[in-house]
Amino acid sequence: MGSYDEVNFSIECPACKKEVNGFQTKDLRGFFETVEYWECDNFYSACDWCATWIEFKRKMPKPKVPIDHYEMTSEPSDHPEENFIRNKDGKISGFKGRA
Repeated sequence: MGSYDEVNFSIECPACKKEVNGFQTKDLRGFFETVEYWECDNFYSACDWCATWIEFKRKMPKPKVPIDHYEMTSEPSDHPEENFIRNKDGKISGFKGRA
């Protein structure tokens, strides 16, 4: 079983006309949170009554927006320098003791 988020959405089954809910997506964080359908590019469920697979895929890609439409946060590292692995250019390439 993989991680997913639940999608707050229900629809009438196109085959048997019963209500279908329990939609899931793997588009987002996968922390088993409840999200809205418009936050996803793809979400899906199966009808509990007739097992019809129902899947939604966004027709158009999400629009590009300027970077000022995002909120940036940053925080200093709390790892001591001796925990870093640096490459020959001095860039961090990993952490000691982590896979």
